[in-house]
Amino acid sequence: MPLSVPIFMYHEVGAEEDMTALHSLMQRNYLTSLETFRRHLEILRDEGATPVTLDHFRAWQTGAAELPLRPVVITFDDGYAGNHHYAVPMLREFGFTATFFVISGRVGTAHMMSWNQLREIASAGMEIGSHTWSHPLLSQIDAATTSEELRRSRRELEDGLGAPINHFALPFGDINTHYRQAMEESGYATGCTSVVGINTRKTDPFMLRRFAVTTAVSDLSFASLVRCESRVIRKILLVNSIKRGLARVIGRRNYERLGNLRYGVKLLPGTRPQ
Repeated sequence: MPLSVPIFMYHEVGAEEDMTALHSLMQRNYLTSLETFRRHLEILRDEGATPVTLDHFRAWQTGAAELPLRPVVITFDDGYAGNHHYAVPMLREFGFTATFFVISGRVGTAHMMSWNQLREIASAGMEIGSHTWSHPLLSQIDAATTSEELRRSRRELEDGLGAPINHFALPFGDINTHYRQAMEESGYATGCTSVVGINTRKTDPFMLRRFAVTTAVSDLSFASLVRCESRVIRKILLVNSIKRGLARVIGRRNYERLGNLRYGVKLLPGTRPQ
């Protein structure tokens, strides 16, 4: 059986006192408590999983490196400050690494990591990637804007961190027909989506699959995903298929608006926190 690599997508890890302020900025099902995140790291340890960077994963895909017996990739989208305050210290406690996809235009704004904090987590062995400059719905922008979002974010992050930025994650998991060309021209090595599934050597590096870790994911389900159990993956695929169908019917922007309305988020897709 080919080696399979699950990629987990988190957003923010926060303490109880942080949650109220964050609820107006992001859908609360993407907020992970400190207790839950620690349990997930314990599950990874107990299952014998080894988190690897996307650099390592891509090197394996090209035949330039080998992977451990049970590899996983841990990712965080957006660049929230709790990643620095809480997630990274816990990751280091367990000897794990992760990839943090950062919206470069929001660095240093309210509730987001600063440049100094990004440099600190990079020095701690964490991998930094791009999540565009302004976090737009790609389906709502043209080819030139898509290219600018990818290029500008990569340039700003490389200038700010003094290190290459090789990996990218799609905002909202949304895509357009210009994405692949923009990725190739911008020089990224991989792109992470919100498509559910596991990854092998043959997975398209610009369409890597991920499992969103939300409050709906139980500890038992998380452990099953670490083991790449097909029955749990099929269930998640079904739920996501229904969601994608709804987004196609009402439009992706309206779909995100409904999600924000449900969870009390004040920002609309593509807007920036003040």
